[in-house]
Amino acid sequence: MRRSVCMAAMLALIAVGCGRSVNLDEERTGLLEADRQFAQSTKDVDLFMSYWAPDATAHLSGRAAVRGTDAIRKAFAEPVTAPGVSLSWTPERAEVSAAGDLGYTVGSYELTANGAKERGKYVTIWKKQPEGTWKVIEDIGNSNLPPATGAAAAPTPPQ
Repeated sequence: MRRSVCMAAMLALIAVGCGRSVNLDEERTGLLEADRQFAQSTKDVDLFMSYWAPDATAHLSGRAAVRGTDAIRKAFAEPVTAPGVSLSWTPERAEVSAAGDLGYTVGSYELTANGAKERGKYVTIWKKQPEGTWKVIEDIGNSNLPPATGAAAAPTPPQ
């Protein structure tokens, strides 16, 4: 019996030692590239939505958070493709967990709507999918402008 326990423990240690090793530099580079490609998708709603996990949450400036791709499409993606609206962002860095399955990107954005321009910063949390792609699970941004006090409110995409 004792011999069986020792053998099982040794096999467990070997399995742990043979576990998948993660190249964090490669993962960071891949995640940063995923965010750069995501930033190029803003005028194609279907492509834009393909970067979001089904249960993702978007924390929109000045509005309640929305969860799920249908809600994100309605509240965020469709308004961004409206005439006179432009959204762009520049990923500045990425970090990835030691396991290589979670990461985040940070950067700056610019939103133009109704003739007004807003600049801000964002954090996007990504989860690596079983097939190896990165999907957004949480996204939040906020304006560099001071909080609005009346008529000087930051632009919001048309609804």
